[in-house]
Amino acid sequence: MAKKVNAVKAETAKSMLSTIALDKIRQWSSENGKANRTKVAMLDVMFADGLRATHLRVYLEGKKDSNGKQVLNPEFRKGERDIVKAHLENGLPAADQALLKKDAKSLSDVQKVRKAAAIREVGSLIKDIMNSLKRREATESESESKSESKSTLESRIKRDIAKYVAQLEKVESFKGDVVSLLKALRSAQAYIKG
Repeated sequence: MAKKVNAVKAETAKSMLSTIALDKIRQWSSENGKANRTKVAMLDVMFADGLRATHLRVYLEGKKDSNGKQVLNPEFRKGERDIVKAHLENGLPAADQALLKKDAKSLSDVQKVRKAAAIREVGSLIKDIMNSLKRREATESESESKSESKSTLESRIKRDIAKYVAQLEKVESFKGDVVSLLKALRSAQAYIKG
Protein backbone atom coordinates (compact mmCIF):
# COMPACT_ATOMS: atom_id res chain seq x y z
CA MET A 1 0.00 0.00 0.00
CA ALA A 2 2.83 2.38 0.89
CA LYS A 3 4.47 1.71 -2.51
CA LYS A 4 1.25 2.59 -4.30
CA VAL A 5 0.87 5.88 -2.39
CA ASN A 6 4.52 6.77 -3.05
CA ALA A 7 4.09 5.95 -6.76
CA VAL A 8 1.04 8.23 -6.93
CA LYS A 9 3.00 11.01 -5.18
CA ALA A 10 5.92 10.57 -7.59
CA GLU A 11 3.60 10.72 -10.61
CA THR A 12 1.88 13.78 -9.11
CA ALA A 13 5.23 15.54 -8.82
CA LYS A 14 5.79 14.99 -12.56
CA SER A 15 2.29 16.09 -13.54
CA MET A 16 1.53 19.45 -15.08
CA LEU A 17 -1.77 19.49 -13.18
CA SER A 18 -2.03 21.36 -9.92
CA THR A 19 -2.71 19.51 -6.69
CA ILE A 20 -6.10 21.24 -6.64
CA ALA A 21 -6.96 19.73 -10.03
CA LEU A 22 -5.77 16.32 -8.90
CA ASP A 23 -7.84 16.59 -5.71
CA LYS A 24 -10.87 17.45 -7.84
CA ILE A 25 -10.22 14.37 -10.00
CA ARG A 26 -10.07 12.20 -6.87
CA GLN A 27 -13.23 13.81 -5.52
CA TRP A 28 -15.07 13.35 -8.81
CA SER A 29 -13.95 9.74 -9.02
CA SER A 30 -15.25 9.07 -5.51
CA GLU A 31 -18.57 10.83 -6.16
CA ASN A 32 -18.91 9.11 -9.53
CA GLY A 33 -18.52 5.71 -7.86
CA LYS A 34 -21.19 6.60 -5.30
CA ALA A 35 -23.47 7.89 -8.06
CA ASN A 36 -23.01 4.68 -10.07
CA ARG A 37 -23.89 2.53 -7.04
CA THR A 38 -26.96 4.69 -6.43
CA LYS A 39 -27.96 4.41 -10.09
CA VAL A 40 -27.63 0.62 -10.04
CA ALA A 41 -29.74 0.42 -6.89
CA MET A 42 -32.35 2.71 -8.47
CA LEU A 43 -32.47 0.57 -11.64
CA ASP A 44 -32.78 -2.61 -9.57
CA VAL A 45 -35.85 -1.23 -7.81
CA MET A 46 -37.40 0.20 -11.00
CA PHE A 47 -36.91 -3.10 -12.83
CA ALA A 48 -38.29 -5.10 -9.90
CA ASP A 49 -41.35 -2.81 -9.87
CA GLY A 50 -41.97 -3.78 -13.50
CA LEU A 51 -40.88 -0.56 -15.21
CA ARG A 52 -39.38 -1.16 -18.65
CA ALA A 53 -37.72 1.13 -21.17
CA THR A 54 -40.75 1.01 -23.46
CA HIS A 55 -42.91 2.44 -20.68
CA LEU A 56 -40.88 5.66 -20.77
CA ARG A 57 -40.48 5.96 -24.56
CA VAL A 58 -43.09 8.26 -26.16
CA TYR A 59 -42.51 7.26 -29.78
CA LEU A 60 -41.46 4.00 -31.41
CA GLU A 61 -37.87 4.10 -32.59
CA GLY A 62 -37.47 4.49 -36.34
CA LYS A 63 -41.20 4.18 -37.05
CA LYS A 64 -43.15 6.80 -39.00
CA ASP A 65 -46.70 6.82 -40.27
CA SER A 66 -47.76 7.54 -43.86
CA ASN A 67 -47.59 11.30 -43.18
CA GLY A 68 -44.00 11.06 -41.96
CA LYS A 69 -44.90 11.64 -38.31
CA GLN A 70 -43.46 9.52 -35.54
CA VAL A 71 -45.66 6.68 -34.33
CA LEU A 72 -46.75 6.73 -30.70
CA ASN A 73 -45.54 3.84 -28.58
CA PRO A 74 -48.53 1.73 -27.46
CA GLU A 75 -46.69 0.68 -24.28
CA PHE A 76 -45.94 4.29 -23.27
CA ARG A 77 -47.13 5.18 -19.78
CA LYS A 78 -47.38 8.95 -19.49
CA GLY A 79 -47.94 8.85 -15.75
CA GLU A 80 -44.78 6.83 -15.13
CA ARG A 81 -42.68 9.11 -17.33
CA ASP A 82 -44.13 12.22 -15.65
CA ILE A 83 -43.33 10.86 -12.20
CA VAL A 84 -39.76 9.94 -13.17
CA LYS A 85 -39.33 13.34 -14.84
CA ALA A 86 -40.66 15.20 -11.77
CA HIS A 87 -38.26 13.36 -9.47
CA LEU A 88 -35.34 14.06 -11.79
CA GLU A 89 -36.29 17.75 -11.88
CA ASN A 90 -36.39 17.77 -8.07
CA GLY A 91 -32.78 16.61 -8.11
CA LEU A 92 -31.66 19.70 -10.02
CA PRO A 93 -30.31 22.79 -8.27
CA ALA A 94 -33.02 25.04 -6.80
CA ALA A 95 -32.35 27.82 -9.33
CA ASP A 96 -32.94 25.43 -12.25
CA GLN A 97 -36.08 24.07 -10.60
CA ALA A 98 -37.45 27.59 -10.35
CA LEU A 99 -36.66 28.26 -14.03
CA LEU A 100 -38.47 25.09 -15.10
CA LYS A 101 -41.65 26.28 -13.37
CA LYS A 102 -41.62 29.69 -15.07
CA ASP A 103 -43.09 30.50 -18.47
CA ALA A 104 -40.39 31.05 -21.11
CA LYS A 105 -41.90 34.41 -22.16
CA SER A 106 -41.15 35.93 -18.75
CA LEU A 107 -37.48 34.87 -18.78
CA SER A 108 -34.41 36.78 -19.92
CA ASP A 109 -32.23 35.34 -22.67
CA VAL A 110 -29.71 33.98 -20.15
CA GLN A 111 -32.49 32.36 -18.12
CA LYS A 112 -33.96 30.82 -21.28
CA VAL A 113 -30.58 29.25 -22.08
CA ARG A 114 -30.30 27.88 -18.50
CA LYS A 115 -33.86 26.54 -18.66
CA ALA A 116 -33.16 24.83 -21.99
CA ALA A 117 -30.00 23.27 -20.53
CA ALA A 118 -31.98 21.97 -17.53
CA ILE A 119 -34.64 20.50 -19.84
CA ARG A 120 -31.91 18.80 -21.91
CA GLU A 121 -30.30 17.46 -18.74
CA VAL A 122 -33.57 15.91 -17.55
CA GLY A 123 -34.18 14.47 -21.03
CA SER A 124 -30.68 13.05 -21.07
CA LEU A 125 -31.20 11.44 -17.68
CA ILE A 126 -34.49 9.88 -18.82
CA LYS A 127 -32.75 8.56 -21.93
CA ASP A 128 -29.95 7.17 -19.75
CA ILE A 129 -32.52 5.39 -17.56
CA MET A 130 -34.29 3.98 -20.64
CA ASN A 131 -31.01 2.72 -22.12
CA SER A 132 -30.02 1.15 -18.81
CA LEU A 133 -33.41 -0.54 -18.49
CA LYS A 134 -33.11 -1.75 -22.08
CA ARG A 135 -29.71 -3.32 -21.32
CA ARG A 136 -31.15 -4.88 -18.18
CA GLU A 137 -34.06 -6.34 -20.20
CA ALA A 138 -31.61 -7.80 -22.73
CA THR A 139 -29.58 -9.37 -19.93
CA GLU A 140 -32.77 -10.74 -18.38
CA SER A 141 -33.95 -12.24 -21.68
CA GLU A 142 -30.53 -13.85 -22.21
CA SER A 143 -30.72 -15.50 -18.80
CA GLU A 144 -34.28 -16.67 -19.55
CA SER A 145 -33.19 -18.19 -22.85
CA LYS A 146 -30.36 -19.97 -21.06
CA SER A 147 -32.83 -21.42 -18.56
CA GLU A 148 -35.07 -22.48 -21.45
CA SER A 149 -32.15 -24.25 -23.11
CA LYS A 150 -31.45 -25.94 -19.78
CA SER A 151 -35.00 -27.30 -19.65
CA THR A 152 -34.58 -28.37 -23.27
CA LEU A 153 -31.43 -30.23 -22.28
CA GLU A 154 -33.34 -31.80 -19.40
CA SER A 155 -36.10 -32.97 -21.75
CA ARG A 156 -33.52 -34.40 -24.14
CA ILE A 157 -31.89 -36.35 -21.30
CA LYS A 158 -35.29 -37.71 -20.24
CA ARG A 159 -36.05 -38.71 -23.83
CA ASP A 160 -32.67 -40.40 -24.29
CA ILE A 161 -32.92 -42.37 -21.05
CA ALA A 162 -36.43 -43.55 -21.98
CA LYS A 163 -35.09 -44.63 -25.39
CA TYR A 164 -32.22 -46.59 -23.79
CA VAL A 165 -34.57 -48.28 -21.34
CA ALA A 166 -36.88 -49.34 -24.18
CA GLN A 167 -33.93 -50.65 -26.22
CA LEU A 168 -32.50 -52.58 -23.29
CA GLU A 169 -35.83 -54.17 -22.52
CA LYS A 170 -36.00 -55.50 -26.12
CA VAL A 171 -32.37 -56.61 -26.48
CA GLU A 172 -31.49 -60.11 -25.34
CA SER A 173 -27.91 -60.25 -26.62
CA PHE A 174 -26.53 -57.49 -24.34
CA LYS A 175 -23.14 -58.40 -22.89
CA GLY A 176 -23.49 -57.17 -19.33
CA ASP A 177 -25.84 -57.05 -16.41
CA VAL A 178 -29.02 -55.75 -18.06
CA VAL A 179 -30.99 -55.72 -14.82
CA SER A 180 -28.43 -53.51 -13.05
CA LEU A 181 -28.20 -51.17 -16.01
CA LEU A 182 -31.99 -50.88 -16.23
CA LYS A 183 -32.16 -50.11 -12.49
CA ALA A 184 -29.54 -47.39 -12.91
CA LEU A 185 -31.33 -45.83 -15.88
CA ARG A 186 -34.69 -45.94 -14.09
CA SER A 187 -33.18 -44.31 -11.01
CA ALA A 188 -31.77 -41.62 -13.31
CA GLN A 189 -35.27 -41.13 -14.75
CA ALA A 190 -36.71 -40.81 -11.24
CA TYR A 191 -33.96 -38.35 -10.29
CA ILE A 192 -34.71 -36.13 -13.28
CA LYS A 193 -38.48 -36.23 -12.70
CA GLY A 194 -38.08 -35.41 -9.00
